[in-house]
Amino acid sequence: MALHAVEALATTGEEYDAILLLQPTAPLRQVHDIEGAIARLVETGADSVISVTPAGAAHPFYAYRLDHDRALPFLAVPAGMRRQDFPKAFIRNGAIYLVQTSVLRRTGGLSGNDVRAYVMPPERSVNIDEPFDWLLAELLMGSPPTVE
Repeated sequence: MALHAVEALATTGEEYDAILLLQPTAPLRQVHDIEGAIARLVETGADSVISVTPAGAAHPFYAYRLDHDRALPFLAVPAGMRRQDFPKAFIRNGAIYLVQTSVLRRTGGLSGNDVRAYVMPPERSVNIDEPFDWLLAELLMGSPPTVE
């Protein structure tokens, strides 16, 4: 989709250094988040930037995979490691994807080999995929929640 847009614009003579994808399912990002991601791309010389948020309770060391009904650790946690000593982990929040146009053309994707993170707080990182996410976004935006 993004590559098609870039190619269609190029046929009219419009060329851009980078493409910014802002998914509507992440409505809590703010202008300064977008500006911060652009600044990160420019300052670092990276080929792409994605927005992330701290993983918190979704840390990979807490994850399990299911083998039928048997819960098996998704990752091996080093023996004796306290959860307070886990390395910081981040997850994509879906709010910002910024990629150099040349990388998009070369790979067809929204990230290259030098991906930098723009860290956003959890309260601006709701990605609406499920009804619960919608409810959470309404609560954070100060709207009365709609429950059906």
